Amino acid sequence: MQDYDVIGELNFKNPLDGLVDAPVPEVGKNSKFKWEREAPETGYQPKFPLQNSWHKDKGITRSFKLKDGVWEGYFFRVRTVEQDGKIVSAHYGKIRGGIEVFPNNPNPKIDFTYYFNPTPNDRNLEWDTKKNLFGGLTDMETPREP
Repeated sequence: MQDYDVIGELNFKNPLDGLVDAPVPEVGKNSKFKWEREAPETGYQPKFPLQNSWHKDKGITRSFKLKDGVWEGYFFRVRTVEQDGKIVSAHYGKIRGGIEVFPNNPNPKIDFTYYFNPTPNDRNLEWDTKKNLFGGLTDMETPREP
């Protein structure tokens, strides 16, 4: 645990699905509502590198970053359907706080917190605490922040 490399790649099966960086806008730095409220229409990449390394002589290397006191975030698009060169259906969401990978023995672990909009073609990602798609979550699993 004191000297490790966990390296992988997150791949989306559908080439129109993927992730795009969600930088925190200047106006959101001091707010709990950090990211834009609407996912972008374009820019999604179907492959994303994952890394978490720690070496005594090199320090920590991660595929996600802490910038200005805020962990990176991402928007994602899944279940994308294209017809005649246009996207006719897609679902959008956001990942808050980076995508972490850990060197758990014998199998590495991936961990992230995401919010998913179940309405097709709705890029709005404002979070309603009273409408969680998951039921029966433990106290540790229940999101408390947007």
